[in-house]
Amino acid sequence: MLDIIIGNPNSQTVSHDSDFVSPFYNHFFSNEKMTNDPGEYLVYLEALRTIRTKLREYRPDQSSTLSTFIKFIALNRKIGSTISAIRRSAQADNAVNVMTAHKSKGLEFDTVYVMNAVDTV
Repeated sequence: MLDIIIGNPNSQTVSHDSDFVSPFYNHFFSNEKMTNDPGEYLVYLEALRTIRTKLREYRPDQSSTLSTFIKFIALNRKIGSTISAIRRSAQADNAVNVMTAHKSKGLEFDTVYVMNAVDTV
């Protein structure tokens, strides 16, 4: 459903009655955007991932529809909640990253220090 809204050309679920395709995908997720401004590209990608995750959590027993999406947004507006993602900011090459084991999943570091580790635990 979100793929149709943003105009994702790789969507397997596209079934329109018209030839209109949303320009959002090309604007926010083009190869040019990724090359010229990778930081902004990643912000948009993280925002899209966050909205997908939160929408799945809202009605885990249902497949998402446009109606579900609208109700989800309306509920968040009603309670004054924002849908946000916490993204690690760009850091210098010599910065120290402090994170949980779960947060580090998929990342690679030359050196790793494990705090409060005990051999018997």
